[in-house]
Amino acid sequence: MQRIGVILMAGVLAAHARAKIVTEDAPYQHGDVALEGYLAYDDAAKGKRPGVLIVHEWWGLNDFARQKTRELARARHGRRRL
Repeated sequence: MQRIGVILMAGVLAAHARAKIVTEDAPYQHGDVALEGYLAYDDAAKGKRPGVLIVHEWWGLNDFARQKTRELARARHGRRRL
């Protein structure tokens, strides 16, 4: 029984190790104002993925906001930060 658990865990870890979080700036426009978003997704997930919109603090997109975006991508959710 313990051996089965170890084999299953090894499979899960191997699948997770192959996944790569891809990030990119995502410029967009609202009226005449040019804005910048941040996109992060797990490239191991194929096809349509759920999305989560995260709005950063009023002072702008920073490293903390980017890190949280990457963490959500690791949880296999595509998202865009505005």
